[in-house]
Amino acid sequence: MKKNLLSIASAIVFLLAFNSCADKLDLDKTLSFSKLTVEEQKQSIEQNGLDFMAKMDGLNDTKAMAALNAFVVNTGMSPAGAPAFVKPISQLRTNIMRNDVKALDKFNGQMKVMAAEDNDIWGTYTWNSTIEDFDYSPSTNTTITVLFPATEGSTSNTGELKLTYVESDVQAPDTD
Repeated sequence: MKKNLLSIASAIVFLLAFNSCADKLDLDKTLSFSKLTVEEQKQSIEQNGLDFMAKMDGLNDTKAMAALNAFVVNTGMSPAGAPAFVKPISQLRTNIMRNDVKALDKFNGQMKVMAAEDNDIWGTYTWNSTIEDFDYSPSTNTTITVLFPATEGSTSNTGELKLTYVESDVQAPDTD
């Protein structure tokens, strides 16, 4: 009886061992290896990092960053009395200026929390320079439109920030 049980167990282990070793993907054939030496590869990686940091620094020269700077400077809103979206926008600006590569991930996380918690933030906010506060017009969609002075010392609302929050199933690749 023990001999039959041992034979059956051996046969099962044998079948599992041969079936588990079959690899249908054969990843080695599709890989292309670098022809660079180790030192050249290190230099290439370092150059890619420097290029990435230069692009992060280049964000400070974009129209979007100029609009973020104007928004924070011209509205002068303290986070205590400001609408809920002001703090995430100010934090996004700060993180971009510090070259934080996770700045957009952090901003997206803050927007996700706001979308889940607060439905009265969506709408149009128009900066009223006489009362130094926003006039609010609610909206039913998940868009925040902020109209504000885009140049320092201006009272006319020439700047516009539009944030539309859409939940996505697509995962951004981790850049670490």
